[in-house]
Amino acid sequence: MVQLSRSVDFREAHLPGALWGVRTRLAGLAPRLAGDRAVVVVAPEDAMARLAVPGLQALVPAPVKVLEGGLAAWKAAGLPLRADRHTPTDANCIDVYLRPYDRNDGVEAAMREYLSWEIDLVHEVARDGDARFGLA
Repeated sequence: MVQLSRSVDFREAHLPGALWGVRTRLAGLAPRLAGDRAVVVVAPEDAMARLAVPGLQALVPAPVKVLEGGLAAWKAAGLPLRADRHTPTDANCIDVYLRPYDRNDGVEAAMREYLSWEIDLVHEVARDGDARFGLA
C-alpha cells in the first residue's frame, strides 16, 4: 500500500504496512513495491489516488488499485491504524514545514533559529521600507 497524505498526517495515522509517498517521489518507492502483489493507493481524496495510478503502474509490474474512500473509509470500517512519529523521517518530510516541536531531532536548535528569525523580522521590515505600520 502507498498512502499519499501529508507527512505529518501519515505519522499520526496510517494503514498498517503502508508506505508514505508523494506523487513527485513515487519512483523512490518502486524497489519496495517490486513483485507481483497488487499495489493499493490510499489518499485523503479518491481523485488524488487515481492521479497516482498511472505513475505507479509505470513503475511496477503488478496491478495498481485505489482504496475507494481512502483513509476515511478504512477508519469507518473500524480497521486498525498505526502511528509512528519517525516515519517519514524529518529529512523526508518535504511537503510541510516541520515546526520545531514536530521534529524528532534538533528541536532546541530549530526553536532558537525560529526565535532569531522572528526577533529579526521587526528589523527586516524596518529596513525594507515598503511595509507601513502605524496607528490609524
